[in-house]
Amino acid sequence: MHICMIVTSYKEPGRTHTGAELQADTQLRALQALGHSITVIAKKKTKTSKFYETIDGIDVYRVWPTGFRSILTAFLLWKKRKQFDIVHLHGQHVFTALAAWICKLLAIPSVMKITISKQVFAPTSIDKILPKKSIPFRKCINWLSRQSSAVITISQEIAAELIDCHFTPEKIQHITNGVNMSKFQPISPDEQSALRRELGLPEDKILALFCSRLIHRKGFDLIINTWPEIWKNHQDLHLVIVGDGNAEAQAHIQKLTQQTSPSAITVVGQVANSAPYMQAADIFLFPSRKEGLPNALIEAMSCGCACIASDIGGNTDLISPEKAGLLFASGDYQDFSRQLNELLTEKDNIAELGRKAASYMKAHYDIKIIAAKLAQLYQNLLSK
Repeated sequence: MHICMIVTSYKEPGRTHTGAELQADTQLRALQALGHSITVIAKKKTKTSKFYETIDGIDVYRVWPTGFRSILTAFLLWKKRKQFDIVHLHGQHVFTALAAWICKLLAIPSVMKITISKQVFAPTSIDKILPKKSIPFRKCINWLSRQSSAVITISQEIAAELIDCHFTPEKIQHITNGVNMSKFQPISPDEQSALRRELGLPEDKILALFCSRLIHRKGFDLIINTWPEIWKNHQDLHLVIVGDGNAEAQAHIQKLTQQTSPSAITVVGQVANSAPYMQAADIFLFPSRKEGLPNALIEAMSCGCACIASDIGGNTDLISPEKAGLLFASGDYQDFSRQLNELLTEKDNIAELGRKAASYMKAHYDIKIIAAKLAQLYQNLLSK
């Protein structure tokens, strides 16, 4: 079948790729491997990116300028209405919500994936200037979203939110994010030692990895506020920070280095490929305050890291079923520190948690499994 994927951005040079975009790319590659044809429609956000190009056999259209994107998207959908079998919308935004309504008018089956929790309740930028608790524009986006043929939820929390917002229960489909197991997988101790040498990381330390944007929503403040005391009690611990942040975040890192030791922290910055750092790490720190179903946590678990994550929706879906990691109360510095200290005191549990996490991911989150579920959903909608 021919699948049209609509995303907010797709492989524009010079732009940071979002988790939703990376997951969309992982899914469409797996669907392409199953023999399906893929076309991508995305927003054009840079002057240098092309309106149309082919990337690894995938037709990519980028629509612009702002204010006309939905009109151009409607034109592309109308022009290719006999070519597209189904349209998959990644994320709930004005751009994708209008596309869901357009698909209904053109009689093209569509699937909308809600990528983050509390999205259906969040005020839009226009709603924020209106009286408190008045969110007419968000309600309009929700109405447009309900015009899609099916709605994919990636966590139990999001599924419950959709019911509260009057989405038809029969349309709600629970299909999680997936991971490329050939890229994100555990490696042997010898391979890990060699990888650490290659990355310039210490071979004789316990490596704890924070891999995300250095912002409050991602819980970076918990790292800053708890690490000096944690390191004081466990000086065989080495912190690796992968991700980009503003000048304030960099100042916090500098202060953290002064409070511990320059040799106790490695700051990598933003990287295009996080897999080597996850494979090199023993522990993965994920204190985020808001997620859908986080790619980074799925990938770290797949690499066999012992993961410590906040107890928010999405994280609980990944860790709770098999106790394949540790959960702490979101935003609670003391609980985060306690969980990590206990893990470092019982070091045998680090490897055991990592093995359990990798096994659970392989059984349930392999992208080949997820792609097959998506293809079956598409086929079910086409047969109606």
